[in-house]
Amino acid sequence: MSDYLPLDCSLHDRLEAFATRRQLVHIRWQDESGEHDAEDFIVDIRARGGAEFLVTAGRQEIRLDRLLEVGGIEFRRWC
Repeated sequence: MSDYLPLDCSLHDRLEAFATRRQLVHIRWQDESGEHDAEDFIVDIRARGGAEFLVTAGRQEIRLDRLLEVGGIEFRRWC
């Protein structure tokens, strides 16, 4: 069983909007090695192994439930 926690649907929609508009965004996320920041374009959202991933133009893949902030929007998980 996956430990993936889905995002609120409205946040998922915002990620897709950033990708569609090809908008440069600030991305902040946390993983096992700590907190990270990047300025990049979102080019895709992919599902793999029971989780969803944001893919950037720089080929970074970030699991959606690891996102803290994208484009000034704070991300929250389902409770």
